[in-house]
Amino acid sequence: MPSGIETFVKAIGQIFLSPRVAATVFLVSAALVFGTHLVPGVSPLTQHYRPWIWVLLLLSGFYTLTFPTQWGYRAANARLQFYRGRRECIERLHSLTTREKHILQWHVEAENGVESWSVRRMEINSLVHDRLLTAIQQVGGIGYFKMPTGVRKYLLKNPELISTPNEPRPPRSKNEWMI
Repeated sequence: MPSGIETFVKAIGQIFLSPRVAATVFLVSAALVFGTHLVPGVSPLTQHYRPWIWVLLLLSGFYTLTFPTQWGYRAANARLQFYRGRRECIERLHSLTTREKHILQWHVEAENGVESWSVRRMEINSLVHDRLLTAIQQVGGIGYFKMPTGVRKYLLKNPELISTPNEPRPPRSKNEWMI
């Protein structure tokens, strides 16, 4: 049978499972500390555990009050990471090599944006690393890659980023898997 301290530590651990649990513990503890004069039958029990109830009240109250700040920080940080990733993708689209432009041209022209390429190609690995292409499936040396929606929309708005007027795109090789 667990001792009183072990039970108390488990109860404190339960407080931090969710803000709803913390708010409930806070309200119950506050009711036990400040409302015992309304229910005289509970008063002797609350007097015996009063220090523990105060600790639970303080811990759950602190967590309940600081949770919105923590949530706001995490949400802002996630949004900031999203915008940084988007900016990095746009910067990378402005510095494509000619061979990478040719690959992205195929993806823009494809209806669903999915094309198969050799997974051994340096250009493909570079585009996947920079999140301009996403690997869907790989069968042997051939992988199926999709252009993310945001990248596709950006390239459709700015087709000059992948245009190669001086070097036309070469036709696809039937032995693409051997590259």
